[in-house]
Amino acid sequence: MKKLTTKRPKVDFTTCKVFQVVSAHVVPTYGCNLACSYCYASKFKGIFSQMSWAKFTTLLDKLITNNIGRIIFAGGEPTTWKFLPQAIEIAKSLGMEVVVLTNAILRMTKLPHAITVNGNNLADAKLREKILANLKYYRERGVRIGLRFNLNTQTTPALLKQYAAYARDYADEVSISPIVPYTLSKKLGKILYDFAKLIEKNKQKATFSRAIPLCIFTPAQLRYLREKCGFYSICSPATTSLTFNPDTTVLPCVDLKIPKKAKQDLRENCKEYVAPLTKLKNKPAFAACKKCKHFRVDCQGGCLSMKCHA
Repeated sequence: MKKLTTKRPKVDFTTCKVFQVVSAHVVPTYGCNLACSYCYASKFKGIFSQMSWAKFTTLLDKLITNNIGRIIFAGGEPTTWKFLPQAIEIAKSLGMEVVVLTNAILRMTKLPHAITVNGNNLADAKLREKILANLKYYRERGVRIGLRFNLNTQTTPALLKQYAAYARDYADEVSISPIVPYTLSKKLGKILYDFAKLIEKNKQKATFSRAIPLCIFTPAQLRYLREKCGFYSICSPATTSLTFNPDTTVLPCVDLKIPKKAKQDLRENCKEYVAPLTKLKNKPAFAACKKCKHFRVDCQGGCLSMKCHA
C-alpha cells in the first residue's frame, strides 16, 4: 500500500508559499449535542445537512488521490453523524491517520488513532462523569487523547489547577486557546502563561492552537512560551491543511467562512485562498495593531477568525 503523506512541512508564515496538503478536517455535521457559547461552528448551524455516505466516499477518494494521509473529523459533534463508525473504519483501512475532535459525550464504537476533547466540559458536573468514563475507555484501548482548554479572563486559578489535574490523569497531549473574541489583555496573557506552567509541572507539554497577539505577554512569558509551547503569533491557513463542509465545499480552516468548490488538485484551492487571506491579514482585529511595529512582521493581531464571524 502506498504510504500517504502525514508529515507537516515547514511553512514560512510571512509568505505562506508552501502548498502541500497533508491533512484534511472533514466536518460531516455542524450539529451538536451541546451548545457551547464560544463554539466557532455556531455561524454554520442551519446551513448544511449532514454529509451523505456518497459525498463522504467521493471526498475520501479525492483525499487519497491528493496523497493526504491524515483525516480529522470535526464538527459540530462528529459522533452524532450516523456514518462515523464506517468512515473511521474505511479511512484506517486505507492507511490514513484518523483523529476525531469530540466532546466525548457519546462513546464511539469504532476507534480512531486519536481524539481531541474539549476539556472545558470537565468543569460541568453534569457532564464530567460520562466524559471521564469515555476517556478511560479510549485510553485503555490505545487511543491517543488530547485535551484542549479554551481560556479567558474569567478562568480562575482554581479552575486552571482543576484542568491541569485532568490533563495529568487523562491526556497524552494538551492544547491551549483563548476564547474568541477577546481583548488585548495582559490578564489574559498571564492566565495562558500560568496554565502552560501548570502543565509543565505535570511533566507534560502544552501547545497553542491559535495565533495569539504578542503584546498580551511580558518578554519573559514570551520567551518561555516560544521555547516550551510551540507559541505562534501568525497563522498560516490553507497551506498544509483544508477543511471540508458537509456538502464537500472547502474552507481554508475550520474558523474561516470562505467556502469554495473543491478542485481535483487541492493545492489549487490553497492558491485560491492567497488573495482573500492576504486581505484579511491586512485588517487587524484590534485598532492598536495598526500602530504596532510587529503587525504583519511577526504578529497579525490574533487569529484571522476574529474578522470572519459575520
